[in-house]
Order: sequence, then structure tokens, then C-alpha cells
Amino acid sequence: GHAGGITHLKFSSDGQCLITGGRKDCEMLCWDLRQPGKVLWRALRPVTTNQCMQFDLDQSGRYLISGGQDGCIRVWDTTLAPVVENDEPTLQPISEFPAHSDAVNGISLHPSLPLLASSSGQRKFPLP
Repeated sequence: GHAGGITHLKFSSDGQCLITGGRKDCEMLCWDLRQPGKVLWRALRPVTTNQCMQFDLDQSGRYLISGGQDGCIRVWDTTLAPVVENDEPTLQPISEFPAHSDAVNGISLHPSLPLLASSSGQRKFPLP
């Protein structure tokens, strides 16, 4: 399960999986709804904040996209076989690129165009 409370969840396009992400938790988990409690794979992103760090799936359900606290956006291909790391099946990102100078906390794929929107920022207080 997750280390912190779940802050984002999304069903796969075929309705057979639920992907979840939580606060202060670098894992996004893919739960098999046909076998309750079974995690099919995890995808990792840098998250140590209480912020809701969103993710999205493309319309086909193949590509999972998420930002991270490091300002980068990562893409995973959910059809690829996960690699076992620490006894857990882990998807490896197929692409990663810097998008913002701060945490990427919002992300959305356009439903029909090759368009990605992202948002960034944390509450920060400058020192006097």
C-alpha cells in the first residue's frame, strides 16, 4: 500500500485496474480489480511533499504520465513488463524531461490531440 494518504486515483481505460498515488509517497500503484489487493506494478517518481501530485493516462491506457517534485515529467509504457526491484514489479520510465523549476503537481493529457498540460509550484516563503 501507500506510505501516506491517497491523493489521486484513476481507473484504466479498460476498467480492470485502478492506479493510485499518495502524499509523501514516491509510488504510483496499479491495482488489479479482478484480484482485490494485488498490485500489478508500481511506477516511481520523486515525491516527499504533502502536495497532491497528479498523474494521467492516455486514452488507450498505454501511457502513464506524471510530474515529480524535481520539476521533471516522466512517461511509462504500461504494456511493458515491469522489472523486479526490491521484490516489487516496477515499471521503468521510457521518457523523462525537465518541465518546471519547481514541483510538477498537475498534469493532464488532451483526450484527442497530442497535447499535455502541466502545472507547477509550491507555497514558499522568502526569507527576510
